[in-house]
This record gives sequence, C-alpha cells and structure tokens, in this order.
Amino acid sequence: MFYERKIDKVFRFGDVVRGFASSTPILTEPLLNGDTSPYKIEVCSSRLSAILSPCCSIDKGILALAPLQSILPSFYQNPWWVEDFTRLNRKMPADKSVSPNTWATMPPYVKEKDFDLEEDGYAFDDFFVYEENLSLPEYTVNIPNADNQQTRYYMIDFKTAYRINCDKIKRGKEHPIDAKLLQLSKESRADLRNKIVAYFARIPVEDQV
Repeated sequence: MFYERKIDKVFRFGDVVRGFASSTPILTEPLLNGDTSPYKIEVCSSRLSAILSPCCSIDKGILALAPLQSILPSFYQNPWWVEDFTRLNRKMPADKSVSPNTWATMPPYVKEKDFDLEEDGYAFDDFFVYEENLSLPEYTVNIPNADNQQTRYYMIDFKTAYRINCDKIKRGKEHPIDAKLLQLSKESRADLRNKIVAYFARIPVEDQV
C-alpha cells in the first residue's frame, strides 16, 4: 500500500500538499558586491508538492517542499518500470535499471564501468515516484515514436526542493486539512527516506579515500 487509506491532520514527511507558493530566483550570474545584473523571480502558487521536512523537524512555521512534476517519457522505454513506476523508488539489479534493448546492446566493458553488477542500486538517485491516485490530476505523457499515455503517476526531483514559511505550521499540531491531499504509508515513507539519504550521501570521486 503506497498511501494510507485514512489521513490525519498532521503534516508528515512525504505528504502531498497543495496551496503553497514557491519562488525561484533566476539569475544570469551571481549578484556580487551589489551587482545590479538582471534577474527575475519565478512564482508558482497552489501547485502540488511533497513535504521533505522530516516529521520531527516540522516546526516554527518552516516547511521544506518539492513540487510534484510529470514523470519522464523515457520511463516508458523500460517495460519493468511500466508495470509499476514506483519500482524506481527502490534499488534494483543493474539489468533492470535501463531498457532491455539498451542492456542487450551494451558492451560488457561499459556494464562493468558504469554499473555495480554485484549489488543492487538506484536507477535515478534524484527522483522519487508517487503512485497513481484519483486525488492527483490526470495528464498526458508525450512519448516520442509511440502512443501518448494518460497517467496519474507523478515524481519529485530532490534538486528542486524549496522552503516556505507559514504561521499555521507547528510541531505535532493539526494543520489545514484542505491543504493535505495524500499521506504516504510507513513503508513508502521509508522508501523516500532511504532514497533521499542515499542522494545526499553520494561521495564524489575527488572525496573518495
């Protein structure tokens, strides 16, 4: 079960919420030493988002969120993912992490260089997929050289996390129920926690010892 059948009024890690505005500064270059280089702020309101603040850190009016976005058309190239796109939330064997055709035509030396053939790993470190639900709007995925698909699957990209401040957000308190659409099950929340930990725990080559 990906979502809880009955949701409570407390905001939790992984919840799908709505009604929070996000803003993203768009710069041509860093604003240094009082520089007046042109920039703009992109504002979106009432978009669906997922809570990325740990449950025990939701307090003092601050909430970390990531916007829900459409899944990638390339996901449809892998039939094993198409059966259940939430498989992307968990580690998988190397041969399942790309399309069957890609794996079949990949030279052995590339497999050994780019994949861990002994241990399972994530296909995408920075994405987490939300299962279809009637509370999520249906949309069309435009797939090159194939039939377009209707879906209610969504995903978040950890790189797009943003912060909001709202006086209604208090530790362990009930929050505006109209803002909360879906609540992850404990198992799904564990998958999200494990994946976001793995995302931030990646060690670049220059730091490996």
